[in-house]
Amino acid sequence: MPLDKKAWKKITLTVALIFILLLITALAAYYYLLPGIASFLTLETNLPHSDVIIILGGDSERVPYGVKLYKANFSDKIIVTGGLINIPHINSTWAELEKEEAIDMGVPQDDILLVDNSNTTFEDAQFSREVMLQNNFSSAIVVSSPYHMRRAAWIFGKVFKDDSIKLFYSPVGDSWFKPDKWWTDERRMHVIMDEYAKFVYYLLKGF
Repeated sequence: MPLDKKAWKKITLTVALIFILLLITALAAYYYLLPGIASFLTLETNLPHSDVIIILGGDSERVPYGVKLYKANFSDKIIVTGGLINIPHINSTWAELEKEEAIDMGVPQDDILLVDNSNTTFEDAQFSREVMLQNNFSSAIVVSSPYHMRRAAWIFGKVFKDDSIKLFYSPVGDSWFKPDKWWTDERRMHVIMDEYAKFVYYLLKGF
């Protein structure tokens, strides 16, 4: 039996409403949910003057930004982290290279401390804590890339949880990493997936 005009109108209206709802959902995902996946990874706190700036090894943007904070008098000391470079014929550590970079940018050698035996963010936190305790430091600004800061803060918080040391966090301000439209850029897609995978890894280990 053919549908009458009233039934067709009801079906058409239903289909139109479904389409509108799908469109709204897609727009919400595009403008809010997808950028939020990237934005969640970053974290920033207030930055008082601290005993030391800890520059986490990794992305090349971190040392220049950490030195910028140093020159702005946020601290008088810097810790750089990073273990042995896994490249043939290079007998050095990332921390040593970062130290040389900081010296080239005008930081006195005596103001730079090395954590050159770390290969993970957890080890960065663990060995940085040891250096801080050895030097009676009671506060630190942790510097990393925006996409890495949430996980770094989580790990540092766990490692330092029984200490009275105050930690502050400053992601690189002029970073290449931007949350907007990250799904259109292969490099940003890679680091986001990598960060969430590492979050899951630590959770599964009961960290």
